[in-house]
Amino acid sequence: MKKMSKKFLSFWAILGIMACTASYIHAEVTVNNAAGNFIGTYTTIQAGINACPTGGTVSVSAGTYTEAVYINKGIALIGAGTNSTIITTAGISNRSTVRYDGTATNNASISNFTIKGATGDLPNGCGISCSNGSPTITNNAISGNVCGIYCYSSGCYGMQNQ
Repeated sequence: MKKMSKKFLSFWAILGIMACTASYIHAEVTVNNAAGNFIGTYTTIQAGINACPTGGTVSVSAGTYTEAVYINKGIALIGAGTNSTIITTAGISNRSTVRYDGTATNNASISNFTIKGATGDLPNGCGISCSNGSPTITNNAISGNVCGIYCYSSGCYGMQNQ
């Protein structure tokens, strides 16, 4: 009986080590500065945005990210593809899925995401809302929101989206 217990414990110890290693190697959100130097890895898009310096890049791996994203600086937010990288506010009421705020976002960009799930009145409830800034929005699938893109005192560029 003791021999069986040791094997059982060894199995769980190895499985635990593999799980810790896998989560470390397969980070979801990677941040680089404007020079391309690695800053860090994060588990949420917003944490990556917060850590990203102006001019930097936030690269998001495939997956579904349930969060409302707020951007107030000039950074590039890049998903792994519209078929595989989803930002949704499903279950988060009266929030835009992605919100750009301020003139510092004039040099910001977002590409390669599916953006969905926003509910509420304007300007909330939009897949992407922009206030006083002009980000570049390209190659995104924006659907299942109260409105797709809402711009207030701003202009959005590069509107090649689905």
